[in-house]
Amino acid sequence: MAPRRKAAPAPEAGLDGTLTRQFLAVELAKEHNYLSQTQAYGIVQTTIELMSQTLLSGQNIEFRDFGVLQVVTRKPRPGRNPRKPEQSVIIPKRTSVRFKLSRRLKDALNAAAPAAHS
Repeated sequence: MAPRRKAAPAPEAGLDGTLTRQFLAVELAKEHNYLSQTQAYGIVQTTIELMSQTLLSGQNIEFRDFGVLQVVTRKPRPGRNPRKPEQSVIIPKRTSVRFKLSRRLKDALNAAAPAAHS
């Protein structure tokens, strides 16, 4: 078994703290000198498209030590119209994606949480 590569420090995301495709591409190009930013952006775009196709086909996506994207179907259920609370409505069934965090990442987030909010 190959030794684990030490994780690089987390880069600062975009100006508003959001991780974007462009930011991922720039960081990927920095990490791998043989890739241009255009090539890196193509890799990021292709990865996102493959992930979308996988979810649309009803399959789950698993990244070890990160988490799982699960396709879930929510059952129809009774609800209320917020504008007319006396009016009942049936919320139809729908499909959505649930992200289940890996235990390792969850533990790391919980360990870092007090320092992040100080």
